[in-house]
Amino acid sequence: MGFNVALQDATPFSSFSFARRDRVFFCKCRVAANMLSIVQRELAQGGAADNAEQDGLESLLGRPSEEADTQSAIDDLNAELCAKIRSGELDDQREAVIAHTRRSLIDKVGIANPRYAGLPK
Repeated sequence: MGFNVALQDATPFSSFSFARRDRVFFCKCRVAANMLSIVQRELAQGGAADNAEQDGLESLLGRPSEEADTQSAIDDLNAELCAKIRSGELDDQREAVIAHTRRSLIDKVGIANPRYAGLPK
């Protein structure tokens, strides 16, 4: 049985009704089910969100990353973005920086908590 199949089999437990007398057990089961749901969404959507973030950063900074893996590239590019924001180098690209940051945040929150009230519909 693959990891994705195991996660799909665990999904119904997120709505399973436990007796209220064992609140600690119920709470732990809900936390575990929520964590499994986040892992499922990360596996399904995380790669696309990371690629979109990397593309946006490369576009803003005007250069491709020199890092081989996506997460290292994102970390490197975000560090450069922060330095350029602090130095004022990107003041003339304020709207583009805000748009990129908003898109990346929406993607991340959509994976972690898609029911968050502040997410656009």
